[in-house]
Amino acid sequence: MDIHQVRKIYGIMALTAVILVGFAPVVGMVVSRSLFIEMLILGFIMAILSIIFAWKKYRCPYCDEILRAREPMPDCCPNCGARLRE
Repeated sequence: MDIHQVRKIYGIMALTAVILVGFAPVVGMVVSRSLFIEMLILGFIMAILSIIFAWKKYRCPYCDEILRAREPMPDCCPNCGARLRE
């Protein structure tokens, strides 16, 4: 899996977690309290899974150093200097 694909998947997972947790109170007020709790649990599970996924997969393919997901995609690895963008 390409490092760019990993970053996109991580972004989608994190955004899904934020949406689930963010809309849970609205759904809880409008629909039901049980759905609110289910959405919160799903959102927190998704957040934890996205963190684990990024920790395991978002690494330099050459030196295996963890890349920072909060920063823009670097052109080169900050640790070994290997080119990450084509």
